[in-house]
Amino acid sequence: PASQTVTSGGTASFTVTPATGYLVASVAGDTCTVTGSGTSYSAANIQANCAVTATFAIIPPDAIFADGFEN
Repeated sequence: PASQTVTSGGTASFTVTPATGYLVASVAGDTCTVTGSGTSYSAANIQANCAVTATFAIIPPDAIFADGFEN
């Protein structure tokens, strides 16, 4: 969700979904600690408003070498 209401001390759980061809590079909160991996994340012990920011990166293409094999 774009936003959630969480009681003081509560936990917010959320999904971060990158566009096709991208992956989740990092997820961080400004006043909370975000944990998780892949696309599933949470922030526990919420004590104040917390803005969460996700950063995405392009999935690199497979490298093909002169011998025709991937590294």
